[in-house]
Amino acid sequence: MSSTTETQALRPDRKKSRLHLDIIGLGIAAVMIFPVYWLVISALRPNREIRSYDQTLWPSSITFDNFERAINQPNFATAIQSSLIVAVTAVVGGMIIATLAALAIGRFRFFGRKPLLLIMI
Repeated sequence: MSSTTETQALRPDRKKSRLHLDIIGLGIAAVMIFPVYWLVISALRPNREIRSYDQTLWPSSITFDNFERAINQPNFATAIQSSLIVAVTAVVGGMIIATLAALAIGRFRFFGRKPLLLIMI
């Protein structure tokens, strides 16, 4: 008996079980994407609509006035500069730490290595 026949015999319902995982994954993705969607939609709403108690999933009108007002604030350039410094420092620091951790995990054998790899995956 060939290996493909053995694999098919061991997993007859593989497609069906994957469909459930795909649906769960799409649900999780929708939950994770919704805050980003809400952020963008709220930025494009007029002020009166943002402050009202009656919120909808789509704004009645789209405006870029909020962006114009934010850019015209006196400390906008300083705030952007500070945010960029913090973000770049955090990313570079995280990459250095992650690289050193990956080197240690790949190079050395230690107790709990396999469970640690499974958790990270």
